[in-house]
Amino acid sequence: MENKEIILDEKEFEKACAEAGLTKSLENFTSRIGDKRATGAVETYKKNINKKDATDKERIETLEKKILDLEAGKTKDSLASQIKAELKKQNLSEGLIKYITIDDPEKIAESVENLKNDLLEAKQASIDERLKEGGIPLKGDTLPGTSIPTAVKAYAEKISDIKK
Repeated sequence: MENKEIILDEKEFEKACAEAGLTKSLENFTSRIGDKRATGAVETYKKNINKKDATDKERIETLEKKILDLEAGKTKDSLASQIKAELKKQNLSEGLIKYITIDDPEKIAESVENLKNDLLEAKQASIDERLKEGGIPLKGDTLPGTSIPTAVKAYAEKISDIKK
């Protein structure tokens, strides 16, 4: 035999419970269910109030942190942009930005200038060492303040003086 579900409206359900002698049981059951639901609703409400307060506080803290992060990011981006512009202005590769570690925008030009001078000194030392050893400057290498033809002529004169 199939269990067929019976759907009754409120009055029919009360009448069926009365005919079956379940009126008191129904009252006890509905009272307990009502109490459980009311208690659960009150607890949920209390949790949500505390959670809402905490959530508001957390939201404010999160927003403050995001604002600080955005400001720091803009400052870093702005600083990086200024450094890149200065590197370009002084005919240096933007890739050299990793060697500039400053936080003060007023010191960007000085730092880039110092980096450029250090690079030029290192390059010049390499050229000087090759010349001292009698090497011919590679294409593009020149003596300070000279053009390539002048450098070649000076080198040729140096060689002829050595042979004499």
